[in-house]
Amino acid sequence: MATILPPIPRFIFAIFEPISLLGGAYHALTSPAIFSHTQIPLPPHDHSTTTTSSSLIALAPLQTPQDELITYQLGNLYLLLAFIGIAVLYAPSTIFSSSSSSVGSVTIPFGATRQRQLNGHELPFLQRLTRAYLVALALGDIGHLWVTYSILGPEVYWDVRRWNWMTCGNVGVTVSLIFIYCLYVWLWARRSFFCEGCCGGWGIVAL
Repeated sequence: MATILPPIPRFIFAIFEPISLLGGAYHALTSPAIFSHTQIPLPPHDHSTTTTSSSLIALAPLQTPQDELITYQLGNLYLLLAFIGIAVLYAPSTIFSSSSSSVGSVTIPFGATRQRQLNGHELPFLQRLTRAYLVALALGDIGHLWVTYSILGPEVYWDVRRWNWMTCGNVGVTVSLIFIYCLYVWLWARRSFFCEGCCGGWGIVAL
């Protein structure tokens, strides 16, 4: 199904995000102490002592079995999200067809040269499915930002200088993805106002 997406959204939704989720799952499952400890940035005067994995492990509080369980479960949830994204976006479009016959040719606009033979009812369904998937991701990320804000507090949340690499992912990357989700869904909703050739690789498949 990812083949109906233009180049830029296809790279972000079908390549970048699954790889990011798999990376997060790997880190949580293989280094749970570091993963847990780096969720909250240390005070500025402590940054110089946390440059290596060994120092992070030394500074991290001893994890209880409950802490380890939660961290491993979070890593498993990352895997689940990655698998769902791969299953939805890489599923062949033909599995959603209600009939094996093709009705005409649908050209993917905005500079793309590919053509797909799709059933007359298949393309609108694929569009709605993609939109619903992205809206669900955006809502989940908004909740992710709220939880991060409630724990970090405004002093750390809004002060980029105090972020560590984990905060950059929890806040910076998440905000960027929400913006991209909303932009794409908005363009989809406004598709009738765009003509072929505009917006570069952000085009939406026309009905």
